Amino acid sequence: MDFVALKFANLPIVVEDVKAITPLSDVPNVLPRQNNNTIQHPSPTPETSNNVTHLSHTWKSVVTPICSKTLKILLMGYPNQDANYLVSGFEEGFRLDDFLFVGPANSNVCEESLRLFLNLCKTLGVPIKTEKTEYSCTCLVFLGIELDSVLMEARLPDDKIRKIKTALQAMKVRKRVTLRELQSLIGLLNFACCVVVPGRAFLRRLIDLTKGISRPHHYIRLTKESRLDLLAWYMFIDCFNGKALMLDHVWMSSVKLHLYTDASGAIGYGAIFKSHWFNGRWSNSLNECTITFKELYPIVLAVEVWGHLFQNSCLLFHSDNQAVVWIANKQTSKDPMVMKLVRRLVLTCMKLNILMRAEHIPGAHNILPDLLSRFQIQEFHRLAPLMDTYPTDVDPGLLEVC
Repeated sequence: MDFVALKFANLPIVVEDVKAITPLSDVPNVLPRQNNNTIQHPSPTPETSNNVTHLSHTWKSVVTPICSKTLKILLMGYPNQDANYLVSGFEEGFRLDDFLFVGPANSNVCEESLRLFLNLCKTLGVPIKTEKTEYSCTCLVFLGIELDSVLMEARLPDDKIRKIKTALQAMKVRKRVTLRELQSLIGLLNFACCVVVPGRAFLRRLIDLTKGISRPHHYIRLTKESRLDLLAWYMFIDCFNGKALMLDHVWMSSVKLHLYTDASGAIGYGAIFKSHWFNGRWSNSLNECTITFKELYPIVLAVEVWGHLFQNSCLLFHSDNQAVVWIANKQTSKDPMVMKLVRRLVLTCMKLNILMRAEHIPGAHNILPDLLSRFQIQEFHRLAPLMDTYPTDVDPGLLEVC
């Protein structure tokens, strides 16, 4: 895979300047300016395929979402063959005055896309910062993230990692922080989430603390839950090397992985991965927990015990408990005990670069782990004779819910 990146020169240009080409009222899907402030949009992860070039665009001062229909209008009068080439590979999106072209290896897609785009900018009178233009290569820095298509890695700069560590360490001993300090930390962590995608689960409660606070110097009290989220971030970043493999966004079903779990409310729990399995009985302290906690418990253990076997992947997990499906997808819960499991699950996913999603299945399809959770081991082996004779050892430390 090859990359090409380039950057606009600083321009005193806004959406209204497009009127020279076509009246703004005739351009669909272009957002108006609001109070002279930049309109904020999420920055989606670029997707690639063998034959598609992905394009996104932002003017200085005003964020301009441009759809493919709009692009066709802006390209009126441009040579049809070149215009069609650009439009065919166009995806709606947003970037802050940067462009990234992506093409398959051993092809001229990047060079051709760059040539056509530079010709278009020349026709429109849009200057380019040529000194910041990077030509076809397999490793470059884009929006502060180093992308490597040979190793298929996304890497955070070392200085950013050090800055995040320092900020988190300072927050560990604080009970109150100013809005400015908290927003600065959230910005750093949000940037890290470009590489560490599962980490967004530990941002939501921090962002909620800033709601309703308008003055940067006003103090915000850190709640118990937010402090636990900060601790989880610190535990992760302290051993993070700044590298993460790019996820291919092909969701691997737990059925395909042969990963199943179940819990019995009064007896115990069980989990299966391929031919491996484990089960256990509820301790006195856990026996009083809710069924939601008990259903989530073996899922967390399974990811902690076997997660290294399906790391760097998107995992689609199936559960027969609707509440667990909701919690796994939202990665939050009002139950403090359940949240302890959620943090363990998300932290493990962050370390192993696993993006997890859950779907509901009927309980009747979950026979084998149900037998394990009820300690019907003989029946389990009768129905599944190819399973391991003995269970997988589980570190006793993992069984404790701190």
